[in-house]
Amino acid sequence: MAIEDLTTSLNDDQAEISDISKTTVAIEQQNINFEIPDFSKYVKRVSEKKCMEYVYEMVKRQENGLSIRDSNLTIRNGKIAKVAEYPHMGALGWWTNDIPRRLSFCCGASLISDQYLLTAAHCTSIPRDNLVQHEPNLVRLGSRYLEKSPYELPTDVEINTVIRNPNYTSPYKDFDIALVQLTTKVQFTKFVQPACLSTFHSYEYIKKRITATGWGSVNGDKSNMVMSRELRYTEIHIFDTDDCDFLLDEYQYRYWHGM
Repeated sequence: MAIEDLTTSLNDDQAEISDISKTTVAIEQQNINFEIPDFSKYVKRVSEKKCMEYVYEMVKRQENGLSIRDSNLTIRNGKIAKVAEYPHMGALGWWTNDIPRRLSFCCGASLISDQYLLTAAHCTSIPRDNLVQHEPNLVRLGSRYLEKSPYELPTDVEINTVIRNPNYTSPYKDFDIALVQLTTKVQFTKFVQPACLSTFHSYEYIKKRITATGWGSVNGDKSNMVMSRELRYTEIHIFDTDDCDFLLDEYQYRYWHGM
C-alpha cells in the first residue's frame, strides 16, 4: 500500500477505525496524547501493520501542529533536496583514536522502527587502525549533514548491538544485510521517521526507477575519493537478477565504496 493511499484511507475510514481496539501513544515532549488503531484487521504482515501505525502517528503529529513546515530548500546535484525529505536516513559513526576524539561516519542506514535500523553487513565492521573499535558506536539521525548544523540539530543514539545475516562472510557481498539495534528508542519527529519495508515481490520492481540516498563518493576517483558531507540522492533502475549478474560479473566480490 502506498503512503498516499494509506493517508487517504485514514481520512475516509475514521468511523470504521474508531470501532477497533486502540493503543494510546504519548508524545512527552509536547504533552500530546493520541490513540493508534489496531491495524491487524487490514493487513497480516507485521511490517505492513507497523508501517500503517507510523504513518498514522505522522498524520496525527501534523494535525496537532507538531510538524512545522520548513520552506528551506537546498540544491543537490541539480535536484532540490528538501529539509526532512528522507527522515529515515541515519549515518553510522565510529569514534576515532584522535586527541581530542572525533566521529568518523563511514556508512549509512535506514531507520525501520523506533529501535532498529537496516544496513549492509559490510558496514557493521570496519577494521581501521584509527578507529576505537571495528563496529560502529552510534547512529546520527535527524539531519542531512554529517557535521552539526545550526539549521538541523541531529540526534546521536548509541548502538547496543549489530545483527548480521549469519550467512554473510566478508569480503563477499552475498547476504550483505544487517540490523542495528539502538540502546534506546527514538522519538519520531518531522526529521526522524522510519521507512516502510516493501512487501512486494522483487520482480514487480524490475525496470522501475527508485531513489537511492546516502553520503557516498562525489568524484568517482577511487585513488582520491571525496565523500559527501551532505545527504544526497539519485534515481536508479532495478535490473533483473540475471542481467545484473552479467553486467557486474567483473566486479563481483570486490569491496564497494560509499554508503
